[in-house]
Amino acid sequence: MYVIVSPYIIYFHILYSDITYLYVNYKPYYLCTIIDLFYGKVVAYNISDKMNAVFVVKAFNQGKTTWQSIIRSDIDHAISTSYSFGEFLMDMEHMGYEIKHSKYLAFRPYGKERFSRCYKLGSSYSEEEIRARIDGEKSVYITPIKMDTYSKKLNSHVLMMPDFIKQYWRRMYSLNLVKKHKAPPRVSKYLKQDLQTADRYKEQFKFLKAHNLETESEFLNYVKQLDKKIAELSAKLRSFDYSHKKDKKLYDALADIEKYKKPYELYQQGYTMMKNEYDNYLKADKYLKDNGFITAAELDAIKSAKIKTYEQRDEIKKGLQLLRNEKRICDNIQKTTDHIKEQNKQIEQQKTISRKKEKEHTK
Repeated sequence: MYVIVSPYIIYFHILYSDITYLYVNYKPYYLCTIIDLFYGKVVAYNISDKMNAVFVVKAFNQGKTTWQSIIRSDIDHAISTSYSFGEFLMDMEHMGYEIKHSKYLAFRPYGKERFSRCYKLGSSYSEEEIRARIDGEKSVYITPIKMDTYSKKLNSHVLMMPDFIKQYWRRMYSLNLVKKHKAPPRVSKYLKQDLQTADRYKEQFKFLKAHNLETESEFLNYVKQLDKKIAELSAKLRSFDYSHKKDKKLYDALADIEKYKKPYELYQQGYTMMKNEYDNYLKADKYLKDNGFITAAELDAIKSAKIKTYEQRDEIKKGLQLLRNEKRICDNIQKTTDHIKEQNKQIEQQKTISRKKEKEHTK
């Protein structure tokens, strides 16, 4: 058992190794599984055809704790206990995380210098995938573990192609019905730019067709209405934040109660290093009691109000993000039309110059 202590969070890890064996093609292979008993999940494993100390050490080294593994573990825990995205954000805050919810969802645990964007944590950790996992649309993510050479040998035995399938594809190849895989030609940076431009034009065309914008006046009126909606939603978000500013101290005290609960218990058991956290817990508890929140039902009422506040703010931000995305497309359309007008103007100027030269030549 080992403990990682930071001023805000304490991470417990009780690691247990289990070794078993299995037969593949009449050959024994050993499987070493590292289980975290505190969180109740497998954190690492290793497969080999030899059972020795190096085999077990490799499995333990795969389960080393990093910032990303800690954040992923806490996100998994928050998702498993949440019924909505607002409750998920509240649980992450109660675990001591600082939250940045702008274009990308990001978390920063205490002791880490920078925020970690969720989509960089790996598969199933972007904001959309977290929402889907909370709604129960996707299965729980399992962290991929790199296997050693022995495990690759095991995969080659398991995934070996049967003989009749080999004969089938050999026959297809001999009849020129299939061809060998060839590496695609290298795409130049100029071609990439042209492809990106084509995708941008395609997006603009779909946008104009979806909103039935056929003339320039209709497009300009739509942009005006869009700017008006963005201004209204931005003002609504500012007023919402200002109206709930008075509740911030109450929500922070509730977060401190959850955040410092384990350090408070450890200090009572004799861990004197937790004195600051113990004092912060008492301070937050006193603030809640002074404001009339004593019983568990009253604390649950604050949590429900906090979740509702986060969900309402999230709905406003989602609507604002969609409108800003439309505004970005409209700005690109405006730039494209200006560019086309400028090109047409240059073409007309060249035509007039060429006509003048032709007239002078005829004279």
